Amino acid sequence: MTFITCPACGEDVEIPDDAKAGDTIKCSGCSSKLALYKSKHEFEAEIIEERETLDPSYFQDDDDAF
Repeated sequence: MTFITCPACGEDVEIPDDAKAGDTIKCSGCSSKLALYKSKHEFEAEIIEERETLDPSYFQDDDDAF
């Protein structure tokens, strides 16, 4: 199993075993679309379409009961 770090959110993203340079994958953390490329025999990713994610705690007040 191979992983890269999403350049948009920093989440570890699994790369399929049959992936090759030029393939696109989706980050499971932020849903950004990433293009894979090889750099020194390792995969790296470039953001094709960045999705905005919001931290749910942003909307939660300290006095809210959940």
